[in-house]
Amino acid sequence: MFFHSVNCYDFIDPLTNAETIHIDLAAYDGSEANIVIYREYSLANILDPLSPFMNGHLVRYELADIDSPEAVASIVAETPAASYPRATVLQSIHDCFMELPRINKTVSCLPGYRYVYGCGGTGQASPGTQVPIGRLGSGLKIVQCAFFSTIVKTDWLSGTSINWVPPNGDSCPCEPVFIARPGATEEDDGVVLTIVCNRVGSTSLLVALDARDLTEVARAEMPHVYALGPHGTFVSGKEMFSDI
Repeated sequence: MFFHSVNCYDFIDPLTNAETIHIDLAAYDGSEANIVIYREYSLANILDPLSPFMNGHLVRYELADIDSPEAVASIVAETPAASYPRATVLQSIHDCFMELPRINKTVSCLPGYRYVYGCGGTGQASPGTQVPIGRLGSGLKIVQCAFFSTIVKTDWLSGTSINWVPPNGDSCPCEPVFIARPGATEEDDGVVLTIVCNRVGSTSLLVALDARDLTEVARAEMPHVYALGPHGTFVSGKEMFSDI
């Protein structure tokens, strides 16, 4: 199961020249019949969780043989292919929790991109916060938890991740937004913007992180509490496709 996609592109195998499709997702294990992931994200359950939240993981799926004779024939005839294969897991960064993923928009739909930014650790510790969201695995409600607890950066090339934990009792970092530095040539040369709640949940703060190592470079106080947004990606054609 998944809520949000990360990226998707055609991939030509350099050894066989076979064409495949790679689809990167923040994926969940939906094998347990009594768990419905979508219900966890209702507002009522976010504010007063019935159980510990499940966490998504960054997974790359591959749909192979899309240019096989059977697949081409099924497309031409607009009928399902009897032998069309299921997508398989090509790569995964499974030890890193990930949701609300974002990337540098200039690498949208391009193979070989490296970095994914997202929110990590639903229901994990946010030391010092007084915002009462979260439960322990035993079901005991506690204060020092957050719906999202960190900002995460993952690297497809190395398979590693780093994270930023809000300091000073701040909590609930929202969906990160990557902003490239003017004239940047590297994929992660820029800043990542996120919004956090202050210690007591009375106002929010806009925080800018260096996209290379997630160190904080600036913050601005807001006069009110901002919700767990912003949400959504808007990509212009010239930024999305390098050949336009």
